[in-house]
Amino acid sequence: MVNENIPSGLVEASTVRSACRLSVRLDTGLARTEALAMPTSAWQAHFNTGYHNGGWQAVALRESRAAALAIAPGDHALETYFDNATLSACPAIAQLVKQIPCPLKSVRLMRLASGGIISEHVDPGVSLESGEVRLHIVLDTDEHTHFYVAQQ
Repeated sequence: MVNENIPSGLVEASTVRSACRLSVRLDTGLARTEALAMPTSAWQAHFNTGYHNGGWQAVALRESRAAALAIAPGDHALETYFDNATLSACPAIAQLVKQIPCPLKSVRLMRLASGGIISEHVDPGVSLESGEVRLHIVLDTDEHTHFYVAQQ
């Protein structure tokens, strides 16, 4: 059973326990342009170094006042999260984020350097059943990038 915090119709009926496809379509063209123009100084190395071989970076767009690190999503109350100045400076990304029809906690841009690998991992406490999910919306990729969920 899907938690009542997830709006009905947000996910397709044919969900896999660990992944599902959004039933809404998002136009990512202008958001991609803004993400690619993000200055190098805005990007921070991903905090969980045990999950990658280097080159995994993030920019916080929505963060929690309770978090020790802006790019760390944390397990904080929804009301502690806010849109930060970086999101405000990116109108196309902000518009894309507004199209997601559910309450949002952490929102980040993430990138992986060429040849980078993010190891298989599980984000504790994140599932449809618990009412909290991670959305991965691809803005830029190439044919050499492979994204697996539950070994698929």
